[in-house]
Amino acid sequence: HCGKCRRVRGRGERQRQYCLRDFGESELRVSVFRGKVMGKLYRGEETRYDVQVIHTYRNRYRLEHREFLWVSNVCDCPHLEEGRQYVLMVRRHINYEHTLDRILLEEGSYVAAYRPREDALLRPLEEACSNRGPKKVAELRGYA
Repeated sequence: HCGKCRRVRGRGERQRQYCLRDFGESELRVSVFRGKVMGKLYRGEETRYDVQVIHTYRNRYRLEHREFLWVSNVCDCPHLEEGRQYVLMVRRHINYEHTLDRILLEEGSYVAAYRPREDALLRPLEEACSNRGPKKVAELRGYA
């Protein structure tokens, strides 16, 4: 039962998802990277994307040069086109039994087509969202 895809965009959402705190070992861990969609495969009620990792902005776990991203629907939400590059904010999920280790792209995950401007907007967030706690980007630029 697919409806209209929810679009997750904007400066506030970019910073909120980038700065999310990581949880425990068996929970979810956040990573942000630029990737190129190489392929897509529907598996039951899920979609698996084959993605080439081009650049990592925030990496809380090891990313290989090629990764599978899992979406828990077959509705193409979020919509990713093969051959295009995107900035993706994803979570690694390892279940309690440590039998399942996946990178999840959730319907509400931040996804943006890659542009140099998107890259420029993400780079200041690395400092803003360090372990010392999130700061407003304006503070980093000396405006606050």
